[in-house]
Amino acid sequence: MRSTMSKSAKFHKSIVYILALYLGTSIVLLGVICSVMYHKGLQNLKASQVAQMRDDFMKIATILYEYNNVQKAKNELQSAIDTPFALVDSSGVILLSTIDDDLSTITQHIAKEPIARVGEKLFVDHRFLRHIPPPSQKLPKKIFHYVDSLHIRVILQGYNIDDTLPLPFFSHPPTQLDLAFIDIPKEVRKLKVEILLYFAIAIVLMGIIAYYLTRLALTPIREKIQALERFIKDSTHEINTPLSVILMSVQTFDTSNLSESNLTKLQHIKLSAQNLNHLYQNLIFLNFYQGKGVLQEINMQGLVERRLEYFSALFAQKSLTITKDLSPAHLYANYDEIVILLDNLLSNAMKYNTKGGSIGIKLCKLESTFTLIITDSGCGLESSQIEQIFTRYTRCHESQGGFGIGLCLVKEIATRYGITISVESEVGKGTRFCLSW
Repeated sequence: MRSTMSKSAKFHKSIVYILALYLGTSIVLLGVICSVMYHKGLQNLKASQVAQMRDDFMKIATILYEYNNVQKAKNELQSAIDTPFALVDSSGVILLSTIDDDLSTITQHIAKEPIARVGEKLFVDHRFLRHIPPPSQKLPKKIFHYVDSLHIRVILQGYNIDDTLPLPFFSHPPTQLDLAFIDIPKEVRKLKVEILLYFAIAIVLMGIIAYYLTRLALTPIREKIQALERFIKDSTHEINTPLSVILMSVQTFDTSNLSESNLTKLQHIKLSAQNLNHLYQNLIFLNFYQGKGVLQEINMQGLVERRLEYFSALFAQKSLTITKDLSPAHLYANYDEIVILLDNLLSNAMKYNTKGGSIGIKLCKLESTFTLIITDSGCGLESSQIEQIFTRYTRCHESQGGFGIGLCLVKEIATRYGITISVESEVGKGTRFCLSW
């Protein structure tokens, strides 16, 4: 049934909203955690890279000391050191270089700073590396003295992990550092992939857990709502038989021998039965209608006349003056739905009108468009209330009773058949509904 499907859709929509809120906050939290993990990983890669550079410098210094000649040590240096490096003398002459970039710019920059950044590459002067805590196996001081005596600078190439490279703080003992050659760009890409993978897995797992926890938490509420729906539907069915009996009895009642006071009482019973029947029809449409009724060409002029006759006793009870100007018009729709639409508009015009007030009904055609206008001289609405009147269970005037479903049904039916509704209202002067199709 339509209402059951609608309620079920709203229930699932509520689950989606709760999940969205839960996952939204979880994503933000996980984003912060992953960001911290990523930057921590970068710091570790920085530390490993600097430690690797320091180890390469120590190898270079050892080879230079052992060969006691830069030219003789070239072949050994090129085969033993994986990291691109260069040896530059005090006058700027390049003695040996495995660096592909132009060293002139790099050496000019390093003359002032121990670090030079060129795109994704990082170039470090050995003077910077000598300030880093050495490994547990220290080189003899004579080796460093020998390198200093050569008056050369050792420049090592690395990967510019980010814009800053502070002196790393080694949280582990030097002996635990892996000083094997590290492909830094590959390690950075690997770190990004791992962080994204952990993030995605965490989101999926949290989503699954959140979904089942949400369903578990909302199941009792859903069962209560379903029980309430069943009660309303069963009650609506039970009302049908006694209401039909009352209406039939009132219509066939022999009034020839009734006194004036009893006729008045019978009229009150008839009016109450009509009000109850109007409410019953709305409940039936709200709970059981599936939108599969037969469509037909409706003579709107005749239908409006019949509905005005149906409400005539109710209009008379409030001494309302009815003004009508009805021209021939037609509408292709389901007859029962249009009856509900008209009944709710006329009922509202009567319910919120003043005693002795007026109701105007105009049905006309302008070019190819039919228009139905219903006006009343009732209490009117504030501009802020007009936007809310078609919302289910909205009651702008609590003193008049009702459930706030009539105009919601009007809007639903009008939308189904492409009928445009506009509302104009002024407090203390009345309301005007204009329907066009």
